[in-house]
Amino acid sequence: MQERFSEQARAAMARANLEAGKLDHDYLAPFHLMLGILSGRECVAVSALEALDIEAKDARKQVLNHVHRGIAAGSFDSRGQTNEMKEITNLAVEEARKFEEHCVGTEHLVLAMSDYETCIPAQVLREMGISAKTLRAKIVVLLETSVTDSNSETTV
Repeated sequence: MQERFSEQARAAMARANLEAGKLDHDYLAPFHLMLGILSGRECVAVSALEALDIEAKDARKQVLNHVHRGIAAGSFDSRGQTNEMKEITNLAVEEARKFEEHCVGTEHLVLAMSDYETCIPAQVLREMGISAKTLRAKIVVLLETSVTDSNSETTV
């Protein structure tokens, strides 16, 4: 399924795997993905959060406040996904389809997490005053602006 993901989304997934390693976790959960997205720059998800006055470092700190270190021994190149993570990945694919996109971007991943109310990233966003609806509206504006900007560049 990775071929359906944008370069930025694949990079976020790779960083999520690294984040899981730093926490000594032998699994990949939505909060690892959120940490992976937040540790990246220049992506729609982080731009949307920053436009909503959420600093990536502050959101990262909030996510980590909800997480405990694991006791995993050894090194893992690839961790198994939790059922919650698999569901969020599927929801992200659906989000991309709603936007008529051919691949899943970080914006679709963060929207899927924000809609999945019981996961840590959704809880953190709510604690920081961001609803799924507000986040969706900001992402739509950013994507529309991006399309408008790229269209005006090609017509000049």
